[in-house]
Amino acid sequence: MEEQNKQTAPEQEAPAPAPAAAPQPQPQVIQQYVTTERSVKGIGGWLIFWIVVFVLAGIGLLSTFANLLSGLESGSTGETVIGLIFSPILAVGWLASAVFIIMQRKLAVMVTLATFGVAALYGVISAIVTYASSGGDTPIAVFIVGILIGLIIEAAMASYFVVSKRVKQTLVK
Repeated sequence: MEEQNKQTAPEQEAPAPAPAAAPQPQPQVIQQYVTTERSVKGIGGWLIFWIVVFVLAGIGLLSTFANLLSGLESGSTGETVIGLIFSPILAVGWLASAVFIIMQRKLAVMVTLATFGVAALYGVISAIVTYASSGGDTPIAVFIVGILIGLIIEAAMASYFVVSKRVKQTLVK
């Protein structure tokens, strides 16, 4: 039956093409490229690294303090006394720095820089005490260069908290 419908249905011709019209101008498309800058706001990147370092340093210094306290019975040296004075101060400083950074407080920069300063002072005093207790076995030039290298390393680490865009945009509360 379908065959009969096909045969009886009149064949349709294709519509005649429309007369050629003038080409329509294409609208101009303005291409705009958007470049996105990676966000440096929030805790990420090197700031996470420093949080981990500060927490580990704080825990390590608390452990050092406990070990120095337990060794007092066998006698104390100048190095022990310096360690007993500076290790709890530095432990509190590093842990406070980590907490303030996590809380995104402006105070974190000041606490961190102050702790770097105390750490540098501890390094210098410890080196002097060690040098004096060893009887001056090391040449003075090597001793002074060692102190200067320590101070340069401390300053380089502290400079991150002064020049970093992430620090400036994150620690704002």
